[in-house]
Amino acid sequence: MRYVSTILFFIVLIFSFSFIGKSGGADGILAAITGKHSQDSDILHDVYILSENIPAGTVISVPERFCGEWSLFAYLVRIGYPSIDCHTGHEYYLTDNETGYDGRLPTDYEEIRLNLNKYKLIKRVR
Repeated sequence: MRYVSTILFFIVLIFSFSFIGKSGGADGILAAITGKHSQDSDILHDVYILSENIPAGTVISVPERFCGEWSLFAYLVRIGYPSIDCHTGHEYYLTDNETGYDGRLPTDYEEIRLNLNKYKLIKRVR
């Protein structure tokens, strides 16, 4: 019985630590043990930063290729409450770092530097 309670104690301890930090401490524990991060760690990192810098309820335009990125949609809704629209014309536009906006920043937008890992955010200039 003593071993069972010791094992349960460590399970509860690990479970508790999994809630430390914004991206869920479980990813941090996993990274410490295996040296690897989960696939969504970059997305979560960026979603927390976006959520801190974009008001809840804001609609963000994204490229058509993002329309199938359900993890991005779900994390944004769960964490920061902005909405995503696969059409252009909104105040904010989110794209990925790799393809960006093809090097041609639209004349009425400026890039917002937020130290994002996977995405770039631009905002319409009024």
